[in-house]
Amino acid sequence: MMQNFWARFPQASCLPDSCNCELIRDGWIYQPSAFWSSLIYIVMGLLLIKKVKDKTLVFNVWITLALAQGVFSHLAHATFLKLALAMDFAGIIVIISFFSILKFFHHKIIRNFLLYYVLLVGAFYYLNLWVKVGLCVGIFVISVTDIINSLKGEFKTSKTLHQALGILFVSFTLFIIDETRLICDPESWLQGHSIWHFGSSLSIYYYGKWRFLEREPFKAARDKELKL
Repeated sequence: MMQNFWARFPQASCLPDSCNCELIRDGWIYQPSAFWSSLIYIVMGLLLIKKVKDKTLVFNVWITLALAQGVFSHLAHATFLKLALAMDFAGIIVIISFFSILKFFHHKIIRNFLLYYVLLVGAFYYLNLWVKVGLCVGIFVISVTDIINSLKGEFKTSKTLHQALGILFVSFTLFIIDETRLICDPESWLQGHSIWHFGSSLSIYYYGKWRFLEREPFKAARDKELKL
């Protein structure tokens, strides 16, 4: 059986039948719905690349991470290898915490973020699912708090940021429902986890749009006025 090819490598402890709702199939791709829906990360990333004209180093590093998340998610849902799942979760953490961590990486950000990612992969390799999810939620709360504090009064008028956070909250709720199997049809191609992929990628798109098309130009213009 094709499934035996992946089985020769260290696999997720949730196998064979406790890895969220979607049925684990026998083949090169264990979860087709979650696998193919991961493509949306790449699609949204490419759309954002097309929209953002001022491609700074920070943007290039961040958008590369967003595109890579599609690859990590593909690998995770195709193989359920422990390493692939660790890469998937580590990618999410890096994207979420990127701008909070950036303040510490003023120099050699490519090398530093690569090291940050590798260290996270090493840590997540040994953690169980709910510890990983808990860390993601904790880092998300810290990162959003950091954003709100940095914006001060601007947060109330940042509608695109509100959209990004709202979509992420709804899609994460579906992720939890899927993981706990509160609503579950293992045979269906419409899975809560797949909807999470669409929602989280759309949230990343709106966040990138706010950050690089609205926030950064506004900040640059304001700083220029203050200098004058």
